[in-house]
Amino acid sequence: MKKRILAILSLLVAVTCLSFGLAGCGESSGNGGSTGGSQTEQGGTGGSQGEEGGETCAHQFTADNVCSLCGDKWEFTEGLTYELDDETDTYHVLHIQKESGDVVVPYGYQGKFVTAVYGWTTEEVQEMMEASIGGPDAMEQFFVYSLTGITLPDSVTSIGDDTFMFCQGLKSANLGKGLTSIGYRAFGCSGLTSIIIPGSVTSMGEAAFGVCRELTSVTIGSGVTSIGGATFSTCISLTSIIIPDGVTSIGVQAFIACSGLTSIEIPAGVISIGSGAFDDCSELTDIQFNGTVAAWQDIEKIGDWDRGAGEYTVTCLDGTVDKDGNVTYFE
Repeated sequence: MKKRILAILSLLVAVTCLSFGLAGCGESSGNGGSTGGSQTEQGGTGGSQGEEGGETCAHQFTADNVCSLCGDKWEFTEGLTYELDDETDTYHVLHIQKESGDVVVPYGYQGKFVTAVYGWTTEEVQEMMEASIGGPDAMEQFFVYSLTGITLPDSVTSIGDDTFMFCQGLKSANLGKGLTSIGYRAFGCSGLTSIIIPGSVTSMGEAAFGVCRELTSVTIGSGVTSIGGATFSTCISLTSIIIPDGVTSIGVQAFIACSGLTSIEIPAGVISIGSGAFDDCSELTDIQFNGTVAAWQDIEKIGDWDRGAGEYTVTCLDGTVDKDGNVTYFE
């Protein structure tokens, strides 16, 4: 069942992007669009610190994009597409993947907060699925190179499913500290080179960063409790990662085909590692486990969780365990 799930996840992301090899990831077909100014004073992640008369201001931006403490304005990209969510009485930004250049989302629009961003519509995703039958050549029409950066304010709490999928020109994403969920395949097959997932995030959808082949640096915030299926699959440029203490499970094929991954740190609270989690991580040699040998042995490791992995050694607090399960205790 788990492998069937991953096969579905891979339909649009892994199969298509691997077929193309993301040969054009570094290209951009345009850099249009106005950001309305630099985010230096507000702080690129959603207005954390600025300055007022030499003193720092812990900005609190209103739905009118003005700090209620110091009066600074949040400079944002004009001309975005908005939709009012009647249930929450807040606005959502739509079709974000169709924008150009470095885009900054506002705190508010027409006096109401902006709380979510969305990209591809359900109909467009269905069209992609139908086009995928024709192979990678039929999918090229969906690849996006013009969007190069995204900054989200603290008011945004969710990034929708598939929002930045296929945005191969997207290199940077500054996520606000109010963000709580990152959707299914949200950044799949994008050109991200690094990502900091804020501590406010508690949910990451499957394949959220799948096939980000240029991703070299990942910082996962303390709010995440599980690494879902295929979350970082085929991130071939990723060499190391630290999983935060709050995580208790590593999902099915979470890091499959991360061929450049050499080391990973796993917290003592992890109780399960899914099938194929480190499948084809051929360079993996160093696993740091922040618990005892006994705790490592007690983790439920499902199926071929380490098939194709390198000749790794697990270093625990009181000893080491090699790939064959041989234990050497520290003196």
